[in-house]
Amino acid sequence: MKNFFISFLLVSPFFINGQVSETAAPNFIKTITFQGNTPQAQLPILKLGERFQLSFDDINGDERDYYYKIEHFNFDWTPSNLAKGEYIDGFDDMRIDFYENSFNTLQMYSHYVLNIPNRDTRGLTKSGNYLISIFDDRNNLVFSRKFMIY
Repeated sequence: MKNFFISFLLVSPFFINGQVSETAAPNFIKTITFQGNTPQAQLPILKLGERFQLSFDDINGDERDYYYKIEHFNFDWTPSNLAKGEYIDGFDDMRIDFYENSFNTLQMYSHYVLNIPNRDTRGLTKSGNYLISIFDDRNNLVFSRKFMIY
């Protein structure tokens, strides 16, 4: 546990002073969670090969189509020169397939869940800094989140 906190303190300046920034979600996107498959993976820092899940709620509740894109960055958060095929096993820029609509609630919403690996994106093959971006069906950026794989 002590090593985890030391690692976090060493890499946190890269999250704060990075070249790329996260895009905040609009008002109709709520409850964004990013989690790994272990209790220690509550921060967006994961082991190579570990599963993770990004989920969020759209309170418009109209079953919109959302797509995801994953980008790899260097240690200083500058864009890497790697081609997608060098760090992704499979494809990204795919539709988020899993969503559920609310029922018996006062507020209509749709809950979206993206698991990596999945049918299209079988995994990430390189350690490093990543940005996952969520787009709507018109290719407008909705929000993005940084994460790190070691």
